[in-house]
Amino acid sequence: MTTFPGAWHAVVEYLRHTGLSTVFGLPGDDLAVLRAMRDTDIRMVLCRDQRNAVFMAAGYALQSGGPSVCVVGKGPAAANMITGLVEARSGCAPVVVLAGGTAADRRGSGAFQELDQVSMVTPVVKWAHRVDDPSRVGPALEKAFLAATSGVPGPVYLELPDHLASLPVELDRPWSPHSAVLRTAAAAPLAGQARAAVLASRQPILLLGGGMRHRNGGRVLERFAETLGAAIYCTASGRGVVSERHALFCGLAGLYTPPGTQDLWRETDLVIAVGSRLEETATMGWPDRIGSGVPVVQINADPLELSTEYGGHRVVGDGTATLAAWAQQLAEHSPSESWQATIARCRDTATATTASELARMRAEDQVHVAEVLAAIDATTPADRVLVQENGLQDMWSYFSPYYVCGEQGGSVVPSEQTTLGFGAAAAAGVRLAAPDRPVVALVGDGAFNMFRSDLGTVRRYAPGVLYVVLHNGGYGWLHAQLANQGLDPARFPFAADPPPDGPRVTAKGDLEPALREAWNACARGEVATVFVDVHLTDTPPGIDDIDGDFPNVATGSTLTVGATAQLEHIDGLTAGEYKSTAAAVSGTLTAALATLPADTAPTIPLLVIADAYSKWAARRFAAHCDNPDRQTRPFDSTGLETSELVRKFAIDSGWHGRCHLLAALSTERILAMAQRFAARGPVLVCEVTPLDETAMKDPGCTVVTLALTSPSLPRPPVTAGKTLPGTLLDVLARTEMGT
Repeated sequence: MTTFPGAWHAVVEYLRHTGLSTVFGLPGDDLAVLRAMRDTDIRMVLCRDQRNAVFMAAGYALQSGGPSVCVVGKGPAAANMITGLVEARSGCAPVVVLAGGTAADRRGSGAFQELDQVSMVTPVVKWAHRVDDPSRVGPALEKAFLAATSGVPGPVYLELPDHLASLPVELDRPWSPHSAVLRTAAAAPLAGQARAAVLASRQPILLLGGGMRHRNGGRVLERFAETLGAAIYCTASGRGVVSERHALFCGLAGLYTPPGTQDLWRETDLVIAVGSRLEETATMGWPDRIGSGVPVVQINADPLELSTEYGGHRVVGDGTATLAAWAQQLAEHSPSESWQATIARCRDTATATTASELARMRAEDQVHVAEVLAAIDATTPADRVLVQENGLQDMWSYFSPYYVCGEQGGSVVPSEQTTLGFGAAAAAGVRLAAPDRPVVALVGDGAFNMFRSDLGTVRRYAPGVLYVVLHNGGYGWLHAQLANQGLDPARFPFAADPPPDGPRVTAKGDLEPALREAWNACARGEVATVFVDVHLTDTPPGIDDIDGDFPNVATGSTLTVGATAQLEHIDGLTAGEYKSTAAAVSGTLTAALATLPADTAPTIPLLVIADAYSKWAARRFAAHCDNPDRQTRPFDSTGLETSELVRKFAIDSGWHGRCHLLAALSTERILAMAQRFAARGPVLVCEVTPLDETAMKDPGCTVVTLALTSPSLPRPPVTAGKTLPGTLLDVLARTEMGT
């Protein structure tokens, strides 16, 4: 029989028994937990804000893979931690919150800070309980840790009311820590509909969620992907599960899909999702056929974590054990060589697009966020853990390969809740959980200012954290929507905060030196903060048209065909028939423009492949010059002839964007140029091919227009490139076939 002077002494002894040496929080006014800790070596991270305390505890749990503890007072203190619990629940962080509460004999009397805390927190935790009898403290502690760490991890709440602080607590048996629970890694067999779908697939995608963190021993996940020949994607919370330098890794899924890899989602015949709830950001932009014509096989340890939004077989089992067993069953499987080539091509496109964009950015005066990421990579060790926020501009780090989390690296991100300030505070917990790892927090100034009351806490308890703060004046996401809503930024100033105090980078030449100096300070055991001025217009690919919670994400591409003569039927393409070349160009471009977002369509760039038409115009101009009976007129100029192609389109449609007339360039080079344009926003590509190259008047034409909303190129009908004049469709077809 062991007797403790009070409940908090029992708590401290249990923590020592389980090996937990760090506690986060802001204790109640009686300081009972601090008195109980006084003669122990447990580190109490005293925070200035209960919300930050839970964020730090969540960061600790996500990095360590085990439970963490947060202690708070009662009433408003408990209410202030709710935001942290919402984030921890969504992020599956096993945080055990131990809170004070009104004594049993004072409830209902209007006691100081009296509040029904259990009812308040129950919706946002796995388990909530209040202990009134001192004999129940021991079992309740054990159950709290068991609930937090079992099945799908998550936060729990245990309330120890004020009267328990001074009542003896007896324990008549040894402690049974949560680590003593026997866990069985049950593998679900590859059988039934799941087996049929996997065996039939030639173009699979493997999607890894946050449930696979700390679950990839022996690189089981990569070995399964290699066996099946699957492209690997992860969700934001699943980042770091596999090395992003693996030959099959293609980026983050959904909202963060790298430009150039969307073809994989359009062409896949099977998605295997492991350890993911398939939340909205992870599936945004998926083609409609995924989950209807294309099955989604889901594997999760908890049936309640399986999504019912997508059709396909659902498997309840341990993700690691299941994929290891499936890999053995598929040992004789031969992956599709063409799918491997498509994966490699998409990876190469994403890499080339990123390199091209970085080259463009380096030629400009302003500091770009992508350059900040490159500088972090160049100035800090490869085994760093990047802790991120999810604001308008720190979101750049989610777009691989602008930032690559290699085999040595780590990542901690906010959950689907994207709680502002989480990353800034969680970095301290990550540092304490992994004191031998470099920790870099990439945060916006809005998030940093929300967390800032606990910057001193980080300096005191978690030295060595580097904060890279993107300074755009405040809340960039909200500011970006003002124009769309017809609102005046001067009246509603979301991004008007004054310049920050501290080291500040305003010129790109100072970026790497500032980060290197800051990292050297971190290596000496200091907390360093570098503010980097960034422009509000510097947004990640496809995140430039924000509407409420999300951007208007345009995906895919559209081919439109027109001609002045009836064309041979081509499966999958319907050609418009027009009376003149100018009408064909105008009609075809207008039809393509209608497929693009209405607010951006009038100003998008237009690339005209005018080589064949320019040659016809030049021949006609030469013929006019050689004709003694006809006086040469200014309109006969070859350049004016070619520019007339788009004048009617501009008048008819109201389009007033930039037009680039391109001649003497290969179609392959023009398409590569279009992909670079599309990485920043929609672009039109138009090829005009004369039908009668000897005509002295309207030669007639075929017009092929490509509306691109991402760098991914479309798949034209196989016969199109051989049926229609011109080179655009033929080059597209050959690009798709990898020739």
